[in-house]
Amino acid sequence: MEQMTIPRRSRLVNAVHGRPPLLPLAGSTVYIESSDPSFHLERGAMANSDRMRIVFHGAVVLLVGLLCGLPAVNESANEAGRLWHTAHEGLIMIGVLMLTLSSVLPALVLERRESAGLVWSLLGMGYGLMTGLVLQGITGTRAFGPTSSPVLMIAFIGNATGMLGSVLTAALTIMGARAARRAIVAPARAA
Repeated sequence: MEQMTIPRRSRLVNAVHGRPPLLPLAGSTVYIESSDPSFHLERGAMANSDRMRIVFHGAVVLLVGLLCGLPAVNESANEAGRLWHTAHEGLIMIGVLMLTLSSVLPALVLERRESAGLVWSLLGMGYGLMTGLVLQGITGTRAFGPTSSPVLMIAFIGNATGMLGSVLTAALTIMGARAARRAIVAPARAA
C-alpha cells in the first residue's frame, strides 16, 4: 500500500453524490477532493456483489448450524452429543458473524486484492469450520491434529482452514476499518 500526503485543503467526496459521505458506500468510488489540481486519490469500496455473496454463504452456514442442532436435541452426555452441540453453536455463531460482517463491508476501505482476500477468508472460515465441525460430529471424535484416519484428516484440514480464515478476516477487517477511519479523520483535521 502506498503512502501519500493529502493536501491541507482536501475533503472526502462520494463520486456518485458529490457530497462528503460518513462512510464509503457500497459500489461507489471515494475520492479525496483537493484544491491542488495535480492531486487525485481513488479508493474503491467493497462491491455489493461481494456483500451479497457473503450474505448467501453466511445464511448457508447458519442453516447447517441450525440443522446440526437436531442430533444434539437428546442432550446426551457422550462425546458425540457434545460434538454435535459444539457444531450447532459454533456454526450458528460463524453464520451470524458472516452476516454481520457483510453489513460492515461497505464501510471498509481496502485495495482490490485485500477486499478479495477478505471475501475468500470469510468463505474459507465458514466452510472450513463447517466441514471440520460436522465431520467431528459424525465421527464422534475430535480432530485437533493430523491423524491416519482420512475422515479425521479432512476434518483437521477444515478446522485449520477455518482458523486461518478467521485470523485473516480479523486482520483484514482491522486494516479496512483503520484505512476508512484515516480517510475520514485526516481531512477533518486538515480543515
